[in-house]
Formats: sequence, C-alpha cells, structure tokens
Amino acid sequence: MDSSDVNYIRMAVAWSFVAISVPRVWFTIRDCLRIIYGHLAPMSFDHAVTAALLLGLSAFTGGMAWWMIWKRRPSARWWAIAASIMQVAAFAWALVFPPRSIWGYPWGALAVGIIGFSVFITTR
Repeated sequence: MDSSDVNYIRMAVAWSFVAISVPRVWFTIRDCLRIIYGHLAPMSFDHAVTAALLLGLSAFTGGMAWWMIWKRRPSARWWAIAASIMQVAAFAWALVFPPRSIWGYPWGALAVGIIGFSVFITTR
C-alpha cells in the first residue's frame, strides 16, 4: 500500500470516529438525565452510571481522535488508538449486557475499532 492510501484510510477512520461519537454524546446526555430523574426501569443504577461513563469517554476519545487527525497533530496516532480501543470496548459492553436484538449490537463500532487499531498501530 502506498502512504497516500494509508492516509485516505486513516482519514476515513477519523470520520467514522466522529460519526459514531456524535450520537454517543446524545446517548450520554440521555443516560445522565435518566440517572438524575430516576427513570432506570430496565437497568440498575450502577449499570446506568457505567454505561453513561463508557459512552461519554468513547465520544470524547473519538472526537479528540478526529480533531487531532484532521489538524495533523503529532498526538493523533495515540488518540486514534485510544478511540479504537473504546470502540471495541463498546462492543464488549454489548456482549456483557446484551441488547434486546442482534441488531442492537454495535457491529460498526467493532469494525471501526479493529480497522482503526490496525491502521494506526503501524509506525509511519
């Protein structure tokens, strides 16, 4: 692969990070409001707090990875690796606490996490 091809893949992964992170900001706000107002019918308090923290951290690392890659900062690689790990962690969370249907699993996040990790772990 040519280095320009790798850069295109890295940029595509960066935009995937932001595409996954934007809805997670909303999910984090929604979960925090559920915690505050006590609407935790299907889950326990600990489960809700952990889910909100995981979603918030995932959204933050994905957004920071996208920003650093877009601005071509030296720390972009490490932010992208962290965001990739968070995407795989989101999938692992769904394995531990399964959604109601198979379509609820974050398959896209798993794909972005694996591709992102494999692209950004290689040295330049």
